[in-house]
Amino acid sequence: MRMLPLRATALAGVLLTCGLLIACAEPPDPPPLPEPSPPLRASPYPMASDVTYRSYCGSSPNCPAGSVPATLRRDFAVDQQWHCVATSNRNVGNPFGAALANEGPVQLIIGGNVSGNAQVRFAFPPTDNTLFAGTGYGGANINFTIEPSYGGPVLVRGRRVDGDSPVGFAEGRPLAELQLPPTSETPGAWRAFPTYLRLRDPGCYVLQIDGLDFSTRIMLPAAIAP
Repeated sequence: MRMLPLRATALAGVLLTCGLLIACAEPPDPPPLPEPSPPLRASPYPMASDVTYRSYCGSSPNCPAGSVPATLRRDFAVDQQWHCVATSNRNVGNPFGAALANEGPVQLIIGGNVSGNAQVRFAFPPTDNTLFAGTGYGGANINFTIEPSYGGPVLVRGRRVDGDSPVGFAEGRPLAELQLPPTSETPGAWRAFPTYLRLRDPGCYVLQIDGLDFSTRIMLPAAIAP
């Protein structure tokens, strides 16, 4: 029998040992999968702050140029210690439905008729098939109705009581405030200004409504609709 040289024998032993080790070794565990990232909240568009009457009523023949008088910009401060109790329904013959109101001629209807206290419910994040898609804000239907006794301009601003989430109005890019124009006709009929309340977070909100001779507030709890 032919003997292998010593060097060849040693090399064969090394190769055999390596082969056995490779054949018997367990395959390495796969690296762990990364944790799924939480869904991103769309960054909101900056609200439009250069608001005028025409920001609401556009090019309508009855929409005047200009903006509300500076005297309507009364102090608007909130206290985070306020209890979040929705403003109650006040039925004073509003032809558009039951509305929320404190003192003053402006009444608020939320998403149609309401009875008693009301809560704003809005979808968030906004879906692609809505007027709010891509803006980073949800929206809820609201309607500001004004009694026949008042024909002047109205300024509406909103703030969150229990946080610092922004409040806007209208569809598309939200308006930082709402300016409702005066009527060019002699007061004698109810006026209605349907629009949207734009929010990102549930919480307690307050709207301050200022006119030439009044200032009032409406408090609204808000929740994300299921």
